[in-house]
Amino acid sequence: MISGKYWPIHLKPQDDETISSWIARVATGHGLEIRTFCKLELPGAGLFKTDIDLSASKELARVLAEKTGTSLDRVLTTRVGEYEGKLYLKPTNGMTPKWILPIGTYTRGAGIRTVGSPFCVACLAEDARPYFRRAWRLAFNTLCPLHGRLLSECCSVCKQPIDLWKSAAPLAGGLGGFTVGRCPHCGAALGVRPTARHLSGGKSAAAQQRFQAFLNETVTRGWVSIPGYGATYSPLYFAGLHCMVDLFTQHPCSRRLRQVLAAQTEHTYLRTVIHRLDGAFENLSVRSRHALLRLLRGLLADWPRRYVAFCQENQVPASALYPDPKTVPYWYWYTTYLWLYRPARLTTSPRAANR
Repeated sequence: MISGKYWPIHLKPQDDETISSWIARVATGHGLEIRTFCKLELPGAGLFKTDIDLSASKELARVLAEKTGTSLDRVLTTRVGEYEGKLYLKPTNGMTPKWILPIGTYTRGAGIRTVGSPFCVACLAEDARPYFRRAWRLAFNTLCPLHGRLLSECCSVCKQPIDLWKSAAPLAGGLGGFTVGRCPHCGAALGVRPTARHLSGGKSAAAQQRFQAFLNETVTRGWVSIPGYGATYSPLYFAGLHCMVDLFTQHPCSRRLRQVLAAQTEHTYLRTVIHRLDGAFENLSVRSRHALLRLLRGLLADWPRRYVAFCQENQVPASALYPDPKTVPYWYWYTTYLWLYRPARLTTSPRAANR
């Protein structure tokens, strides 16, 4: 150590950087493999057995703060787990929370799929020091807000998913040439500089960017005002949105409903992904999630009339709308159940209680 207090390379976290990306930059800055650096310098056994962005402990954050000369509060903001209470409530099963993309290997159907972190190739190309953003781990973020491009899921050369933290392969190209902006499998640069701003889809893509920005603003603000109901906390709002997404992905009637929608002119974009929408929303590809979010945006317009009308026309059972009455947020139940089953009792200003 130079001063006896800080690491020789004590890089600071960049704007919205994940803790895994930050540690990777510090480790490779010292010329060490990430695993080796963690074993030598960071507290806690089995760091590589979990999603470090979600599970980083306060003790780990304290060591990083002390060794890099960074405030503890700033270190804590690098954790994806800081979205708890704004995007989701504390999960009780130890699994990755809803709306947070999993990283690692999981079973899907009859096969096994390895999932890495999405990234914007243009952002990585433009970064003076490439790094991965926390926002890329949010399942509803499918477009880069700066470049209007769909996020990428894997290296364009070797087609491997990018997981700096759990990659079993040795860092390609030797330690001296590796940076976070390169594929840990083949060493290829992940960033590609765009020749111009890319917004495919015209007005639709612009509208989708605005919808995505609204969702991010809701997380930051911590609350949202719902038509026909009023203000509610953001994690309850996102719990209701997840009920809507699940309706088209995880119920016996999901495939039938998708086919009905894909047959309509305004939803032809669903046709290319219609057979790849089964399962948890967070486990779907970027393109599949983008298509579902585009559908969600349309159903939220004129809430709840358009959504309720669709459910009535297609005889959606209550078991699909409210699969678990104990966890369905009150605003979602109130604004849909009364429209569906008790329209005479519908009021425009319910009690302010959130259940």
